[in-house]
Amino acid sequence: MRFFYRLLFLLVLAVIVVFAVQNYENVNVAFLNQGLNAPMAVFIAVSYILGMLSGWLVFGLVRRSLR
Repeated sequence: MRFFYRLLFLLVLAVIVVFAVQNYENVNVAFLNQGLNAPMAVFIAVSYILGMLSGWLVFGLVRRSLR
């Protein structure tokens, strides 16, 4: 079973690397009159991480409120 998980992990990692290499053009994102110019893969990774953190916080809040 460990072999399957490692293989799945490597497959997902390969897909992420291919995505990052193919989407390396710079994009401009504006928020509250501030602009930031960075590769698209960076913005997607940051938004994914922020989504994970916010989901983790909401899950913790719900779990604590049910106790």
